Amino acid sequence: MCHFRKYSRMKKSHLFFLISTALLSMGQAYSQVSSTETAGGTYTVESIDFESGGIKRTFKDKKLLGKLDFEVGDDIIWAEPGRENLEKYYHGQGFPFAQVALRTEQLLEGKMKLTYEISEGPRIKIGKVSFTGNETLSNDALKQALKTTTKKWFFWSRYYTEEQVVEDLKKLKNIYWEKGFLSHVITYSLHPNILDPVIMAQERKLKKSKININFAIEEGPVYTIEKILLKFIDARGQTTGEIVLKSAEPGDKQIRTEYNTFDEKQLRAQVKSELGQIYSRRKARSDAKQLLNLYRQKGFINSDVILLSPEFIPDVLAVNMEFEIFEGRQYRIGRIDITGNKETKEKVYRRILDEYDFFPAQLYNAEIAPKEGGGELEKKVKRMTLAQAVTIAPMGQAYGPEDAKGLGQDVEVNIKEGLTGNIWPGVGVSSDSGFVGQLLYDERNFDITDWPESIDELIPGRSFRGAGQSFRIAAEPGTRVSRYSVSFGDPYWGGEPNKPIHLGVTGSSWERDRESYDEGRIKGYIGFDKRYNRNRWHRSIGFRAEEVEVDSIDLDAPTEIKSVEGSNFIAGIKLGIKHDSTDDEFNPTTGSIFDASYEQVGGDHTFGIVKGTQRWYMTLHEDLAERKTVLVVKLLAATTVSDAPPFEKFYAGGTGTYGIRGFDYRGVSTRGQNTVTLEEDDPIGSDWLFLANTEVTVPLTGESLSLLFFVDSGMIDSGGYRVSTGAGIQILIPQWFGPVPMRFELATPIIKDDKDETRVFNFSVGRLF
Repeated sequence: MCHFRKYSRMKKSHLFFLISTALLSMGQAYSQVSSTETAGGTYTVESIDFESGGIKRTFKDKKLLGKLDFEVGDDIIWAEPGRENLEKYYHGQGFPFAQVALRTEQLLEGKMKLTYEISEGPRIKIGKVSFTGNETLSNDALKQALKTTTKKWFFWSRYYTEEQVVEDLKKLKNIYWEKGFLSHVITYSLHPNILDPVIMAQERKLKKSKININFAIEEGPVYTIEKILLKFIDARGQTTGEIVLKSAEPGDKQIRTEYNTFDEKQLRAQVKSELGQIYSRRKARSDAKQLLNLYRQKGFINSDVILLSPEFIPDVLAVNMEFEIFEGRQYRIGRIDITGNKETKEKVYRRILDEYDFFPAQLYNAEIAPKEGGGELEKKVKRMTLAQAVTIAPMGQAYGPEDAKGLGQDVEVNIKEGLTGNIWPGVGVSSDSGFVGQLLYDERNFDITDWPESIDELIPGRSFRGAGQSFRIAAEPGTRVSRYSVSFGDPYWGGEPNKPIHLGVTGSSWERDRESYDEGRIKGYIGFDKRYNRNRWHRSIGFRAEEVEVDSIDLDAPTEIKSVEGSNFIAGIKLGIKHDSTDDEFNPTTGSIFDASYEQVGGDHTFGIVKGTQRWYMTLHEDLAERKTVLVVKLLAATTVSDAPPFEKFYAGGTGTYGIRGFDYRGVSTRGQNTVTLEEDDPIGSDWLFLANTEVTVPLTGESLSLLFFVDSGMIDSGGYRVSTGAGIQILIPQWFGPVPMRFELATPIIKDDKDETRVFNFSVGRLF
């Protein structure tokens, strides 16, 4: 009997014409439909029904129809694959005994009625997951790596599926491989054993059932590394040379061939595994990747490094770690073709490539642009242009003289453009700013030179597009703060190809209710940021001009506030430097960020502002599911130079740049004297502040939900040192430009000043620690 899958959609109905016509004309049910035609033409599905013998089904018809992968009006040939899909779906939802039968009935000429008869059987919950024989790894550590657990989250049950148990068995074996247990044996057993035909018959009669799963582990011994061997092969797979890496310091003796460009010292620097260490497959794979990157950085597009299976040494609990290296030919970039871009100018993509030194005559860096795809450069182009998909691949035959230092290789950069702009209405809320309404127009592929040529082109999306610039209009009225702004940015306004300059221009209006007055700002800003070494280093200069309005002052407000009543004009020039060595733009787990700046301000007030921030990100633990527990340490120091007005001084507390959780927004500040009661009450800002905050993020489920534990501390020019501690939950929400964190935090001050204002609960969106 033949089965046909929907993906082919090939009509082979003539093959079974006679047999199907005979069966259908007799009115018989045919559970595996292999024919689609009669003498009158093709049979199509007229109706689809589901029956379960009068027993209430778990899933409704709409859900089941969606699993069939065909619908009314389609060819009858998809009926049997649909039955298989239903059965597979039930098995995957915890119904291992589910059976689905197909009954067909001819209605009119060329029309068929399908009825799926479903016997669900019991839905089997996982009662207990246990381990035996695991002496090195704890039960809790092993459970973290498995999806076969008793609960999904809170009180929702996890149901048994054979597919998931088999997958988790593979995970356990991989874990023990990574730990150096190379001769381990792991099996699993079910209690009751529903795979036994007798027990299966008994269990099928039950409405509900529960199963316990045990993983039996024989760990065996741990194996260490005796020798590290690099074998070099040619295109035919023949060995051309080898190097034995005996220690961290390379020896004098080495074998060099035409297939071995790098010397032993260069190769040894890529291998972090050491002799005598426990063999770790994960670490060995990392070594293989580093060796491969060494070759691909230098234009060896087709190079490959294969980690061979460890060679066991008889009578010794040790193995030889072997790598097989194919170098291939070296290539330089020839012509680069940009394809698929309809809305975006070609130069938008080329300047990103230029920043990464990926342009004609350069060595083809296949580390950032591997021929297999998925490299760093593809991700960078995709992220900066918001493309739906990007592929960078060598094309055609290499060219140039055989003895050239790098043959020419043309490259195709194929773009599938995505959504780059939209209008976003919404509502936001945070502990510091209250409720805020939002109406945003955000275009990430703006072109300031593409003016409309007709009235029709005034419609958004038909003009001002294609140059990779950004343009944003935001109206955000709120209960405590209201903001209105227009901003423009060009990430490649000037500079050298690999040292581009970002231009940013902003005009904004800002209003906020303060403790004893209202503050409003109208601001104009222009800034230039020069990037070095793939965004690792930044130098910046910015200019601002602001009109700060201080009004609606309370009668008992401090003298410092009353002294700046009315309009205040200030203008500043700011110099900055930044270094970023983190491993991820949105969710770093290692590395650091250093940011320092000085701003000189003039106008109605003359003063300076010095500020420096250092953040460290460290992975404390990586569980068996490769989820990372990350420690973040933040130090911030800032001071004013000369006498700054209250609206330019420092206020700590709440979340954000000057956050100390457990304290209210602006709750940590020098206090001014109430002009009526003579008590020090309302904040007037501090001349300097210092913050030292630490936070540990512990993953709960997947990559998006985490627990937070933190200790925040700091001091200002009055009141002594402050310390708070707390915990919270972080949810990473995927957005079109990257994940945005939503945080719920509870904090308690441990050390505080009597005049400080505290707050236990913090809620924020879009602010990373």
